[in-house]
Amino acid sequence: MDRFPFTLSLYAIVSRECASKYIARALESFKALKPDEIVLCSAMGKHTEEGLPILEEIGKKFGAKVVVYKNKDDASHWEHIDNFADARNTALEACTQEFCMWFDADDVLADGAEKAFFAIGEKVTDHDCIFAGYSVPLAGLCPVRERITRNKKFKWKYPVHEQLKPTSTEGAKAMGTHAGLILHAPLDHKGSSVTRNHRILDETIRESYLFRFYKAEEYFLSGKYDEAMQHAKTALADATLDPILRIQCHTIIGRSLADPVLKREELFRAYALAPHRIEALFYIAEDYYTRKHYIEALALARSACSIPIPNIAYWTTKDAIYKWEAPDLYERCARALGQNDLVEFLQQDKAKNFGEVDITLCHATARPTGFQGARWAWLAMAKQPNRIQHILGVDVDADEYGGNEKIITPNGKCVGAWNACAKQAKGKYIVQVSDDFVPPLGWDDEIRKRLPDPTKPAVLAVSDGHRTDDLLCIAICTKPTIDHLGGNLFAPEYAECSGIFSDNEFTARTKDIQVQARDLVFKHNNPFFTNAPQDEIFKKHNAVSNYEIGKKIFEQRNPCVS
Repeated sequence: MDRFPFTLSLYAIVSRECASKYIARALESFKALKPDEIVLCSAMGKHTEEGLPILEEIGKKFGAKVVVYKNKDDASHWEHIDNFADARNTALEACTQEFCMWFDADDVLADGAEKAFFAIGEKVTDHDCIFAGYSVPLAGLCPVRERITRNKKFKWKYPVHEQLKPTSTEGAKAMGTHAGLILHAPLDHKGSSVTRNHRILDETIRESYLFRFYKAEEYFLSGKYDEAMQHAKTALADATLDPILRIQCHTIIGRSLADPVLKREELFRAYALAPHRIEALFYIAEDYYTRKHYIEALALARSACSIPIPNIAYWTTKDAIYKWEAPDLYERCARALGQNDLVEFLQQDKAKNFGEVDITLCHATARPTGFQGARWAWLAMAKQPNRIQHILGVDVDADEYGGNEKIITPNGKCVGAWNACAKQAKGKYIVQVSDDFVPPLGWDDEIRKRLPDPTKPAVLAVSDGHRTDDLLCIAICTKPTIDHLGGNLFAPEYAECSGIFSDNEFTARTKDIQVQARDLVFKHNNPFFTNAPQDEIFKKHNAVSNYEIGKKIFEQRNPCVS
């Protein structure tokens, strides 16, 4: 069957930002479900007048009906929505078909999800609900959510962190899958959502344990650990606190504590409440690793890897920890301890289960305490992180590099590091990585799809999110491209100027093998663009003298390029 056996309304609430940035992409994706009706609810706070025409114009292109949710009078001046449940119910109540399916404006369907949904739909008899996994890669989560519900049988509750609940006290008959059929895919972090959620919480469900838990979670995510612990402890004092949330509160407190002994005690409390789950155990192992207690970290990481993902779907399950983070930590612990046989065994096991490594991240860094965020982001945003090799290239070794795969290139600077990593690469594809680049979701599959023949020289010409010229600030290419360039990713001469102008030469000398992919944004969080503070490494790299030397080298090596 290539459609549902029932009629379907598709509905969403849309903020001003999502109207201009996301909703068209979502509708293009979800049209694969062949909905009979689309309902879009404008939920834009005080910006409705400005954003509604944009939404209406997009709605026309997809045949969508547009309704409006207005904040209550005392919140009419807010920049954002005042109640998510009320807004979603406004959209839901406007639906007229047999079943109704919700989505967020920055969601997309996972590859092949429509076929999975249609197959489930064929089995619907007296069911009122179809559930499915909701993949949130940046949080490492894939909770199971009520996704398609029989009209008039469900209603949204709670003004923030809203939940879809049956209207009948008898509940509802449901079926579905734990697979992540819907992908939450914002292009970048929406920092304003933390402030917005705090404001809604403060104005609505104050003093309930849900209020305390969600306050703790929002504070933790924004790095305010003292406030997070305060609210988590208050929530724990409530005897009616849901057991799943109790685990989360212990976890929040444990991860927020600086004292290693107290941290581990709190995380072990979380683990004791659910020994069939590994999240807390992983965080303890990670803390040991960070403190360079590799023997203890190895033992705990091994234990974590021996526990399978739970058969019961918890919305708090960190899928990424089970799928790649715990095994990755286990391998790094083994490498830090010099257990090369174990490293080789783990890599072979990974290849057996997930396929051979085909992409190598060549990561040059001079920040022993600042590279981890970039490394995690590249792996977390990948569709197949277990097929990716990450190599650090550094001039000087440091304890903070721990058990990461690395190569030391004394005095090679970033150019020497990238070149050395590329030569050591196992992958068919080479990606140049710096500390300040953030890849798009699913970047690895995009490389595989857009450069389908890794046996030939080819370069993927992507955007850095800022530049409008043709300069390639990040090198993404097949491995044979290195031979095409004479044996190095970048000419070694550019080490003299810290790599400045090496990207100009890479761009110029690969013109004939570039595959245009400017729609892919690998965001460059360069302080020149973001106005963020410049650290000493950045200042040294971008010294005026480096530009002068780099330009001279470029002109000497490329006399025919204007």
